Amino acid sequence: METRQAFVIPDKDPHAVFAAAHAIALNPPKRFRTTGIYAPSFLILMETTPGVSSWGESITIRVFTEPTGGSVLEILSQPFQRAALYDWGVGQRNVALLHNTITTYLNTLR
Repeated sequence: METRQAFVIPDKDPHAVFAAAHAIALNPPKRFRTTGIYAPSFLILMETTPGVSSWGESITIRVFTEPTGGSVLEILSQPFQRAALYDWGVGQRNVALLHNTITTYLNTLR
């Protein structure tokens, strides 16, 4: 079961948002591993290690330009085990952790 959320970040250039996500990807939180950084596409690929409640998750982070100004940070968390019927909230926790980590880093750059 995939968890996808898009967060509007007003008044922030997509380059600045991607730079913050990129910095987090270079030093990811515990249990996360960066598998790819594609700067021209504003795309970052990560994965989590398996644990008690999950076989591991595939994470996709994308940054878009918001049409009304600012940026959109989209985070997608998908379990590696496609047959999973319930993810015990793991995907939502992954998305929330990455969103909070990236926005906290972004706010320290002011």
